[in-house]
Amino acid sequence: MMRWLGQLVALPLKLLLIVVSIIPVFDRLPLYKAIWALTRDPYYGRNLILLLAHRKGLEAARSLAEEAFIACPDGSIAAMIGQIELEAACDPDRATAWLDRANEYPGLNNPDSLLPLELSLSPLVPNLDCRRVVDSILARKDLSMDLTRVALITKAQLDLKAGQWDRALQIADQLLAVSDIPRAHWIRWVAYSASQEPAVAAQEFQRLSANTLGPLFDAIMASGYMYLGDRMHCREHLLKCRQAGVLDYIVQMNDPDLAGPLAELPPVSESSEVPS
Repeated sequence: MMRWLGQLVALPLKLLLIVVSIIPVFDRLPLYKAIWALTRDPYYGRNLILLLAHRKGLEAARSLAEEAFIACPDGSIAAMIGQIELEAACDPDRATAWLDRANEYPGLNNPDSLLPLELSLSPLVPNLDCRRVVDSILARKDLSMDLTRVALITKAQLDLKAGQWDRALQIADQLLAVSDIPRAHWIRWVAYSASQEPAVAAQEFQRLSANTLGPLFDAIMASGYMYLGDRMHCREHLLKCRQAGVLDYIVQMNDPDLAGPLAELPPVSESSEVPS
């Protein structure tokens, strides 16, 4: 009854929040705080956590996450603070602690919202078993297309690492049958390069750039060359990552297997220039 009344009282604030999202005339933070206090709705709780992380810093987000999870034990709240710990704090241990805490909570609401966090952590945390996590997601038919796509890309990357070029190509073709996904062209470039089909590999290579693969372009290319056993080009792209200010941790979060090649580079102060 009290929750229903809170939702009713918060209705004008929700409408105002929609207006502010379109026309930023007011600060959203007080609105989110008020709506969360009235409703204890996990949607507003997790968005308030994210907003606090951006505006007030990690400690403010962590404090609210503790409060919010106690008041509303919902998987989306744990997933939000866990993803923030992983991406903003660069702390997979804290992120894993939130995943474990939520999974162990009896009667957790919305447990499926933990799946993206579990997938993000699975290459970094050995006891999560990345392939098991991927296969469990792909076995489901009721999950979002975005999550399924990320799981397929992760599975293809595992196949590339294992030298299963044909299996990786099948996944790439499956992805491209739905839409033009840049990482699928990267998968095809690696697999066709390894399969000694240089003409097709060259066509796929031409599609790859920072515009298509994003700010981690050089880290992604370094992974590809590592799978192909090309240490020189792998090293060159890792040096470019450092030159661009991409932290080694971020590179390893994209592909933990790059820890070895990174360790072979000279110290950061000595690797500021990329060899010609």
